[in-house]
Amino acid sequence: IQTGCARAAALLPDMLRDNEGENISKDNPRYCELSAHYWAWKNQDKLGNPHYIGLMHNRRHFMFDTELPIPSADATWLPNSHFYIFPPITDNYLKHLSEEKIAAYFPQYDCMVIKGYNEPEVPFGKRITKSFGLENPEIFDVFANVLREKYPSYSSELNEFWQGDKQYLCNMFVMNKELFEEY
Repeated sequence: IQTGCARAAALLPDMLRDNEGENISKDNPRYCELSAHYWAWKNQDKLGNPHYIGLMHNRRHFMFDTELPIPSADATWLPNSHFYIFPPITDNYLKHLSEEKIAAYFPQYDCMVIKGYNEPEVPFGKRITKSFGLENPEIFDVFANVLREKYPSYSSELNEFWQGDKQYLCNMFVMNKELFEEY
């Protein structure tokens, strides 16, 4: 899915677009890949009503094929992470992302997300404002207060997130349709 199509200078050929059907494409600068999440949720018929729905990025992929050679540990996107930088995408690389390789993991799993990234050098609480680039940390307080007021059942998860040192980056997942609907 090409995202941000409502504002894109060029549309890529042979791709689904997040500005068709029910969408939030015009808000892509605020939500990034979440405009693709929203589009997939509201337009599952255009995806063939799949049993599983997932999101990877143009430059961020799950490694479904154990035969794909992993670059050296110093070729990571983030220090001490499981995010590896591979050379440009080639046909040889794409064979490791085949539908067959991906399908082998399902229905064994209901949901797959990326490994958490541990950022322990940033004190708890401060990580959130640093990670989200908030110049005004009070913005997070507004979010937290609204969440606690409207959805008090999520308070423990919010506290765990605030005090934790793991981030689950890039909004990447593969999950069965029922979990995706709930999400």
